[in-house]
Amino acid sequence: MAASLDALSSPTVSGTVFLLISLFLVTVLRRKSSGLLPLLQVRQRLPPGPPGLPLLGNLFDLPQGSPWIGYRELSRRYGASSRLVPGHEIIVADARASGNLVHLQILGRSILLINDVGVASDLLEKRSTNNSSRPVSTAVEMVGWEWSFVFMPYGKWWRWHRRAFWQHFHPGAVPKYRGILEQGAHRLLGRLLAAPDQLEKHIRYALGTSICKAAHGLDIAEQDDERMEIFQRALKSVDVLVEGSTVLERKQYATIQSLFPALALHPEVQRSARAELDRVVGPNRLPTFADQDDLPYVSAIIKELLRWHSVAPLGVAHCSVADDEYNGHFIPADTTILVNMWAIAHDPTRYPEPGRFRPERYLKEGELNPDAPDPTEFCFGR
Repeated sequence: MAASLDALSSPTVSGTVFLLISLFLVTVLRRKSSGLLPLLQVRQRLPPGPPGLPLLGNLFDLPQGSPWIGYRELSRRYGASSRLVPGHEIIVADARASGNLVHLQILGRSILLINDVGVASDLLEKRSTNNSSRPVSTAVEMVGWEWSFVFMPYGKWWRWHRRAFWQHFHPGAVPKYRGILEQGAHRLLGRLLAAPDQLEKHIRYALGTSICKAAHGLDIAEQDDERMEIFQRALKSVDVLVEGSTVLERKQYATIQSLFPALALHPEVQRSARAELDRVVGPNRLPTFADQDDLPYVSAIIKELLRWHSVAPLGVAHCSVADDEYNGHFIPADTTILVNMWAIAHDPTRYPEPGRFRPERYLKEGELNPDAPDPTEFCFGR
């Protein structure tokens, strides 16, 4: 044993071992560098975003509270840049696109934030074939909701469900549900007069009964009806799964609920709406859909309400199917795509003084202005 140790410690053997280890390390590093270069190039071509941590990525960059506001700030801070890849040409992306695309990496998953109407239209409308899928949610799979049209990835079954849905809820079919909605509105007003302190309960009941009638033909007249309780429990389970859920009842509820503080904070808007209703409808009946064209100010209030208080501030999450490139930026497959609808609706270049509730921005000479940007048209993708 001693002889072996002496042999290993000899200058000749030590030099040989040092040389072999050096050659091995050089070979490994060359191979690593050749494999890392394409990866470096890909990372350099990703849309701009905050630097991340190993493994965790940008986990601690996710905003708390109201994420749509935090995402807009990330866009303002990191969204515009030109990239220089070492040893390669400068990649300069379109300024509009760069300033409104932000890339985050969360535990190895790519997230793309869009803060611009044009970019959202380019990726989710013009390239909808590649960007119309849905990100996989473990929570959805665990509770068995993957069959739902809302959570279903793009493909054969999604197209089949969309076709079935479209047959009953396309724009041309909307007028046949107006009677149901008017009946629900009348019931809501009656219950508010009887018990004004139960506003939230009355709104949820009115919207729930309208949806049950339209979707299932069920006429639920009493608030303590067992079927309504089952319906509300089902909606709450969906809300737990998806923050900012796109379920119709939740969107309608959020819109109606936000109307009350908007009018309370802006009494001048309330007075103008009251004057228009008195002039067109009068004191002896309730307004109907037939009066809509004669109530431009009330219509403008609805548009401004949808802009001022976005019911789905981050829209519906989409997912890319294959690798893509947009304005010099690389978008990997399986990237979750979020459109910051709130940021779009509060873009000061599109809506001056976006923090103000001002229905007049949609009017011109007392009528609806067809050239005014309409927040109801901000709907992207499939």
